[in-house]
Amino acid sequence: MTIIADRFTHLTMELTTEHEMEKREAMMMSDGVTKAAASVRRMLGPNLPKSVYAMSLAYELVRAGFSVEQDKPLTYVQDNAGMDCGCRVDLLVNNVVLVELRAAGELVPADMMQMRTYLALTGLKIGLLVDFGVDAVQRDMVHVVDLFGASA
Repeated sequence: MTIIADRFTHLTMELTTEHEMEKREAMMMSDGVTKAAASVRRMLGPNLPKSVYAMSLAYELVRAGFSVEQDKPLTYVQDNAGMDCGCRVDLLVNNVVLVELRAAGELVPADMMQMRTYLALTGLKIGLLVDFGVDAVQRDMVHVVDLFGASA
């Protein structure tokens, strides 16, 4: 019985360690995206169209060594078939962090709901809502949606 308990404890520790490593990696990427977004905001200033910020942020992220997909169609799998749900993700960084951009100056509850829906459909755990319309460069600019602690 002790051998089984020891193996279970070891397996649990491996899974926890793997989960923690995955979360740490995603949070490091999130930090990189946040820094790049702050840099873009300082360079470009306020009141530009979202598309300008998106192109500039994608460029800065690629320059920093990240893999970036822009305006990526969102799909989900049902009965082994990929379904296009008609939504597009602004940026997908390293296939780990979902980034949605705004230039409005204020996020509304629907923005958070949209991010949670996108994360649920993709199975990803970290999403960033970046609002380039805020006055301060980093204060209230990036909102993190972290589903690592959420239970399915």
